[in-house]
Amino acid sequence: MLKIWFVSVLASHLLSTPHRRDDLIALSPYFCSNEVFLKDKRPFTDAQVEFAFISQSQGLSELAKTFAKDNRHRSFAFGTCSSGKNWILSSPASAAPLIERNTSIEVNPEALTHCKSYSVSAITSDSVFPKLDLKDKVFAKDTLRALSLSCTPNDKPGIGPELLALKNWNTETISRIDSPLDLIKWVNQKRRDLGLSEVKPVRRLDQIALKSSANQSLEHPHDKLLQWKKGAESSDLLLLGENRALAGSFSELSTLLWNSPAHRSLLLNARADSIGYAINEVHGQKHLVLVMATKTR
Repeated sequence: MLKIWFVSVLASHLLSTPHRRDDLIALSPYFCSNEVFLKDKRPFTDAQVEFAFISQSQGLSELAKTFAKDNRHRSFAFGTCSSGKNWILSSPASAAPLIERNTSIEVNPEALTHCKSYSVSAITSDSVFPKLDLKDKVFAKDTLRALSLSCTPNDKPGIGPELLALKNWNTETISRIDSPLDLIKWVNQKRRDLGLSEVKPVRRLDQIALKSSANQSLEHPHDKLLQWKKGAESSDLLLLGENRALAGSFSELSTLLWNSPAHRSLLLNARADSIGYAINEVHGQKHLVLVMATKTR
């Protein structure tokens, strides 16, 4: 993930041709090690990357570029492993979104050229509640458990916000969640532990989540969500936000949501009392859209 974001733009603002990321190509030994999804050990800060091993070796660069276009991403990388396997990768970030130093990490302005606005959020070592919309551009790593960078893109009409970066230093693993209902029980346990009220499943929100999940991607359909928000008001519901994640299991989905500052903030929204979800299978993985709201009556 989140995870979480107008209608008319100039043609010059449309998504441009993806470009090659030499910084990611240089990490070929890491990608060849099959550890792409170990968040704490990632030597890069890009979020929501798409990765695949492929058998074809000819025209690898063009295959990776096409892969990025198909994913509506801005950059691509590729490589060949010592075993002979080939890999391709695409990222929504046009450049490394966060630059990591020995003791600090900073926002890279080169990754924000397509953003109308951006937001930095963090999970710090002194609080379970995320800190949102941080104004700093340089952060001391010893104060952080997670840092994320999201932006509202000006080259994807109706989409946003888009998660460009997620860096974890101390991931809390969630285990033994086997179904969507278990996931909701887990959310409510987290909320109870922190003195928050439980959220209850609402069919109207399931319907909204199902419609929102139709794109089967990690892009938030901002304009459509605004439309559905107005429609939900007739059911006395105020939409608070949407989380999206893609993973191999429900435990992995929960781990992604909990260890992402923006996604966790929605799970722990004090106003929330209602929840809905939709699950689809996408490329052999579970695609989750989770919507939370508050009743107005």
